[in-house]
Amino acid sequence: MSCICEYFIHSKDADQDTNNSKSSINKSSNNKQAPSVVSQSSSVTDIATAQAEIWLLKKSISENRISIENLENLVKTMMERQNIMLSEMYRLKRINFELREECRIQRDYHSMERNAMLRELHDVRELLSNRSKILEETVLKNAELLNSVQDANEKIYLMGIKYLKIKNCNLKPICNGSFYESSEDDDESEEVTSASEESD
Repeated sequence: MSCICEYFIHSKDADQDTNNSKSSINKSSNNKQAPSVVSQSSSVTDIATAQAEIWLLKKSISENRISIENLENLVKTMMERQNIMLSEMYRLKRINFELREECRIQRDYHSMERNAMLRELHDVRELLSNRSKILEETVLKNAELLNSVQDANEKIYLMGIKYLKIKNCNLKPICNGSFYESSEDDDESEEVTSASEESD
């Protein structure tokens, strides 16, 4: 409304100037032209109001243009940001795909390595079981050898006793000797057998 009032004030000043010029020119005119002047003044006010409305419309149009330009700039910035966000999203998708592919490769590699380690562990267990079996067999063989050695020592010992008995029998005189000598020989044979047992 203030704009309209300002426009009316300016328009009224302009009308007064035009009326003064017209009054100076039309001083010699008759009094019959008074009603036409009144009608002209009313038409001038209508024109002034129309011009004021036109001015307000132009002002609103300019303001609307400014707001439209601001909205266009806002839309442009939003589109630019959207494009940036989309490009970032595509970049992140590509990185995610690459990371998934790398994770899959690493998983396959680790699974292959785990399977190889399990196979090696199985082979080591089989090797240890085979070596334990071989060790048990060698222990049994050693025990058998020890038993055979003991049997051989016992046989050697018995053979030595028999040899000593035979030797003692061969050392007896052909003629009948005294009982004392035979008892001494028996003592000697017993000492030899005891000595051989101690040596074994």
